[in-house]
Amino acid sequence: MRTKLIIAVMLNILLMFGVANATEQHAAKGVVNSLDESARLISITHEPVKTMGMPAMTMDFLLADSVELGSIKVGEAVNFTVIIDSKGRFVITKFGQIKEP
Repeated sequence: MRTKLIIAVMLNILLMFGVANATEQHAAKGVVNSLDESARLISITHEPVKTMGMPAMTMDFLLADSVELGSIKVGEAVNFTVIIDSKGRFVITKFGQIKEP
C-alpha cells in the first residue's frame, strides 16, 4: 500500500510540472502476476520504464476497454504500452505476449 501511495504522489508531482500526461505512451515489458478480467486489472512485475523515470517494480494496471487479453496467462512475459490517464491512473492501451525466438 505504501508503494502505491509513493507512486501516486510522484505522478502527481510529474503531472503538475507537465513531465507526464495522458497523451504520452510508454513501452514496457514485464511478467504477469495476476489477472482480474471482470475489474479490468492486471498485476505486472515490470522492468524499468525509462521514459517515465520509473524503476522496476510490481504494480497494478487498468486495462483500456480496447485491450483484449487473448490467451495471456499468469507467469507469462508480456510487452505493453501504458499511459497515465487524467485521474493519474496507469492504463494499458496495448498488450501482447513476448514471443520466444
